[in-house]
Amino acid sequence: TSFVVLHHFNLVMSLKEVSRVLRRSGKCIFMEPIADSRLLYNLRQLIPVKDNESPGGGGLKRAEMEKAFAQNGFVYWIREFELLTRLERLPFFARLQRTLRKADFALLSRISFLRKLARIAVIQIAKP
Repeated sequence: TSFVVLHHFNLVMSLKEVSRVLRRSGKCIFMEPIADSRLLYNLRQLIPVKDNESPGGGGLKRAEMEKAFAQNGFVYWIREFELLTRLERLPFFARLQRTLRKADFALLSRISFLRKLARIAVIQIAKP
């Protein structure tokens, strides 16, 4: 497992190493920030809210991940999280964390185009 590390490295090279050490039918799970929305990236630069993410809001793009997984022969599963919970950075919404997370789950599991706006993805790759 990996927790927000993969996006700091060359994705193709990192996955080659994962492929080398992963056994046949082995699985690897990552949790990574995703950066599919240019609008949200630009908005984040305007809102002065302290966070603990990479400078500039680094993250992986879904298309970039899918291409790299295919190049290395992995089968994969991606589940997005944190849509409305982005608001918890603002003082008023901080106390609504549980409600925001429930709303996130409902929205992201039912309305696929919203997944592009999510902040975090849990990714499982497997070696067939």
